[in-house]
Amino acid sequence: MFTELSYGEPMLSRSGLAVPVFRDGRAMYSLYDPRRDAEIFASQAELNEPGCALVVGIGDGSHIAALHRRYPKTRLIAAEYSRADIDFLYSHFDLSELAKNPAVVLCTINDLLQAIPDSFIPVLHGSFLVLYQRAWRNFHAQDCEKIEEAIFFALEKVKNDYAAQGMFGKIWHRNILQNLQTALTLPPCREPVFLPVEGETCIAAAGPSLDRATGMLAGERCRVIAADTAYPALLRRGVAPLVAYTIDGQIHSVRHFMRSIDPRTVLAADLCCNPVIPRLFAAKGNRVIFTGNRHPLCRLFARYLQRSGAPDSLLPEIDAGSGAVAIAAYDFARKAGCRPVAVFGADFAYINGKPYASGTYFEEMFHGASTRIDTAETRYTALMYRGKTRTEKREGRRIITTPLLDSYRESFQELQKKVFAGQNPFHSGVLAPYSEGFFDWYLKALKENLERAKEGKAPDAEILASCLPLGAWKAGKNPAKPNVFSILKLAYNLTERYTKRQYESKNG
Repeated sequence: MFTELSYGEPMLSRSGLAVPVFRDGRAMYSLYDPRRDAEIFASQAELNEPGCALVVGIGDGSHIAALHRRYPKTRLIAAEYSRADIDFLYSHFDLSELAKNPAVVLCTINDLLQAIPDSFIPVLHGSFLVLYQRAWRNFHAQDCEKIEEAIFFALEKVKNDYAAQGMFGKIWHRNILQNLQTALTLPPCREPVFLPVEGETCIAAAGPSLDRATGMLAGERCRVIAADTAYPALLRRGVAPLVAYTIDGQIHSVRHFMRSIDPRTVLAADLCCNPVIPRLFAAKGNRVIFTGNRHPLCRLFARYLQRSGAPDSLLPEIDAGSGAVAIAAYDFARKAGCRPVAVFGADFAYINGKPYASGTYFEEMFHGASTRIDTAETRYTALMYRGKTRTEKREGRRIITTPLLDSYRESFQELQKKVFAGQNPFHSGVLAPYSEGFFDWYLKALKENLERAKEGKAPDAEILASCLPLGAWKAGKNPAKPNVFSILKLAYNLTERYTKRQYESKNG
């Protein structure tokens, strides 16, 4: 997208400093006093600290350094046109101090879709501001529309992620801790699970087209990895999945497993899933595999495992494609080395007026509560049309889709392009000694960082990051913006509560 070099050879200013010059001969800063130019840039910016700001145009970095001196608590993202431009600037100017500054992220315009969501944390920063270096903007005027589009999509991702954190931040934090508690009860010496990689492995999701695939899934020639929504529908058809995969942290996800659990099924459970589900499987003697995700507390535990010398496959990080269990099930199969993989029911659309396959818990719930004036069809219709929809024809069938379902479909298609791994073991049955130690280490780290925050010192970034989704939930419940101390304190209290440490300490 952006590859052509923007800059020519630098020029010397009257003050003796080298100044970046664009290809058309225009200098980026004043050739009389470039440092004064940088200070003016910083003084004209109106930032609310801590805040986050995107500075478009890096140049020699002097205007970014001036902005940081004026607003030291603000997170700065500095973007340049291309990687070639950054390499050129590094070769002509000293950007080492800027690159080492933890408050500053250097990137290209192409990187903004990732750099903004990674750097801008609404619960900490509050505001986001875009600042263009004026000469840079004039030179790249024809590209500004594309840049604004990239910024818009990046901020939309931040908004959606923050909305999810605001709704589920506390649930996720609790579930991770309680699932690690469940890991303490799993047999510690059982052999790791190796999924068979020879022959055909099928992914079964609960889309309407699953109804037509029962015959193909019932034979011994294939092994089935089922999304939790599809699990009861398959059992009713006489299909016992090799693996059931679950990621949803809400209580309604337990309904998928309340009717029956086949003793041959291995549960693959995301650490954020509802903790009742792993307990159900463990109580029946089924194998339970815990998997990781991008939640910062989960990643903190994964790094703790690495530091403790645990095998890399103890907690594999699975791509859930923004929350779609079918995508997570596919990535689980991919990382286990299962191939070729056939996929059934991953429609990411409502087909012929039907949102799910027959036999899911929705069917039982809607039909069980059906009345003459509030029928199951009425409830299915309300489910499908609860938001913005679009109708189209796909493969000769009338389908209804939504922006969310479209995003799931795009994520799934991107995942299908990735290569499969070799055969990998899943060791989650031996998490117990590590989770026990993690609880004590995490509580101690939270307590130490609470003291640091109380004294006005910056807490450890890794520990603070583990609490941020929880902080987003707190911000949604409290009109007053939470500070670092209040977020860490909430995390400490919940961790103490959900790991039962407070009761153990009180009872000796």
